[in-house]
Amino acid sequence: MPGGQIGAKNLLAPAQKNGRDALRPRAGCLSVDRSRDCRRKRRALTEDELVRLLDAAHRRPLLEGAYYPPWKEQGRAAGRAQAADEKNRQGSNIPLRADLVAEIRQWLVEKLDATRREALKRRQCPPETLLPGTPVFTVPTTLVKILNRDLVLAGIPKKDGRGWTVDVHAMRHTFGTPLSRDNVAPRTAQAAMRHSSIDLTMNVYTDPRLLDVAGALEKLPDMSLAAESRHEATESLQDKAIRTA
Repeated sequence: MPGGQIGAKNLLAPAQKNGRDALRPRAGCLSVDRSRDCRRKRRALTEDELVRLLDAAHRRPLLEGAYYPPWKEQGRAAGRAQAADEKNRQGSNIPLRADLVAEIRQWLVEKLDATRREALKRRQCPPETLLPGTPVFTVPTTLVKILNRDLVLAGIPKKDGRGWTVDVHAMRHTFGTPLSRDNVAPRTAQAAMRHSSIDLTMNVYTDPRLLDVAGALEKLPDMSLAAESRHEATESLQDKAIRTA
């Protein structure tokens, strides 16, 4: 209909006036310079740094109920991440190591003792068990400041030479990097990280600085001339042994 054509032209006019094609809305737009991406890059902690951080967290007094390492589920063979706490809102089962389960159980015993002492202080009846729904760990609003103090106490720089940062979310990178470094199958590592994309696991949450590239190269076969000479000498000895037999 002519009227419909006129109406469409009127709708397209503002975009065309601004130098943009309404049928191709991205035409004429500046592309993103990925090399100047200002988002924070996080690094993974080394095993030595992680041990020092945990030691610093245990040596300093507990502040506002904070406890490091970061969030862990209740002591069962597999913890359950609630759907409301996940980006995909689906929830998932998280396998737990036996040593981690033992530590969390001990933590819950200590938490119950602290709850009983607090009840006695308030002249209330101390509970026999922790109430259903009691958080395993309290995450304080000052967690970032607490982590920064622990980093200083452990002698761990906030940023490395690349400008990559250690923050709370960097613990996810610290978990993901050893999975790649220790030759865990990429799909298994993706499932452990609960990622929707393998690209996230391999390229975002794996710190390339901690990968043993030199060790990987050493696993390649020796192609030097000396190796070829040794191979020829071995073949000659084998031929001589066959003729002698």
